[in-house]
Amino acid sequence: MEAVLQHPWKLSEMEAIELQRELAQKVITEDRLDPVHHVAGVDVAYSKNNDTLVAAIVIIKLETLKVVESVVIEDTVPFPYIPGLFSFRERSPILDDLD
Repeated sequence: MEAVLQHPWKLSEMEAIELQRELAQKVITEDRLDPVHHVAGVDVAYSKNNDTLVAAIVIIKLETLKVVESVVIEDTVPFPYIPGLFSFRERSPILDDLD
C-alpha cells in the first residue's frame, strides 16, 4: 500500500486542520487490502515533566504471532496537544524509519 500524500510534519494548528480536512476526503470505506500477513502495534508515552516521549512499535507475523521486529525510541514531542489533532502529536520518527 502506497502513501497517498507526503507532507512535512512541522505544521501550524491551522495547517494541520486543513490537512486533516483534505485527508478526510480521501478515506476509503471499502476493503481493498490484500491478505494480511503482518500486524503492527504502536504506542507513545509522554513525560509529565518535559517534552520527552518514548515510542515503541512491534511487528508480528499474523500466522504464528512471532515478533518480526520491535523498536523503542526516545524523542521530543513534535506537535502540541490540540483536541481533534492528536494524530499529529502521535506521529513519530519511528514510523519514518520503517520506509
